[in-house]
Amino acid sequence: MEADRKGTAYVITQLLLIGVYLLTPGQRFFENSVFLNGMAIGVFFFRMALMSLAALQLNRNLSPFPSPKKESKLSTSGAYKYIHHPIYTGLPLTAIAWATIKESPIHLAVAFILMALLHFKANREETLLIEMFEDYPDYQMKTGRLLPRLF
Repeated sequence: MEADRKGTAYVITQLLLIGVYLLTPGQRFFENSVFLNGMAIGVFFFRMALMSLAALQLNRNLSPFPSPKKESKLSTSGAYKYIHHPIYTGLPLTAIAWATIKESPIHLAVAFILMALLHFKANREETLLIEMFEDYPDYQMKTGRLLPRLF
């Protein structure tokens, strides 16, 4: 039952942060170069596409909560072949890219807080995945947690 309370707290906090992010008016506090704006736009659309792909790959296993569904199967292909948590990586990177485009330090701050929250949510999820799937530790060794493992 504690896992449900923790998972619910993570999801509520995540939704509140996303709400603050989306509802905070964008005020320009700095000016980007054309190059930085172009990079931010590229990151934004690339991460949105990867998050969408990862969500589609999870299919029925997709849940906002860190606890895996009882009937779920471990996803180890597609985006999950390279990263344990492509959505947890993509959400804050997309938010950072959009904040850069909007030239808003307030949005950047919220994006970094969201990144920290998702780090702790990923920790909780991995603990639960280890309990549910005996081959999860092997999967962890082969793939990167939030970024692809290069070596």
